[in-house]
Amino acid sequence: MHFPWKEEYEMGISVIDKQHKYFVSLINEIYDAILAGQTDKKLKEILSKLIDYAKEHFDTEEKYFDKFHYEGSDEHKAKHKELKKSVLDFQKRLKEDKVIVSFNLVNFLEDWLGEHLKDMDFKYKDCFKQNGL
Repeated sequence: MHFPWKEEYEMGISVIDKQHKYFVSLINEIYDAILAGQTDKKLKEILSKLIDYAKEHFDTEEKYFDKFHYEGSDEHKAKHKELKKSVLDFQKRLKEDKVIVSFNLVNFLEDWLGEHLKDMDFKYKDCFKQNGL
């Protein structure tokens, strides 16, 4: 029951596509931990990777927003803050119930990826490409 990478997620911007694929791999690591009955052991580590990923990915996008004077920058940065807060909330709740948190986290991340890509990331695609990325 893995989350598949789909062609429709491809933006044609290699640095961003590579980071998005890594995000999908983190979702699948959570699935693997659930299926192996190792949420107690693995979830803290995966959440830590997710936090590191978010920082790196958001820093990458935001660097280009500023460099290319992307018009939707403020709205997009606000969405990044929302995700960071949500992941940190999951990290806090992890102490209470690992199994419920892990399923909720997977659902949240899948929804967020699909919505964020379509509603936010594809908006900057043309701007980034026009500026040579």
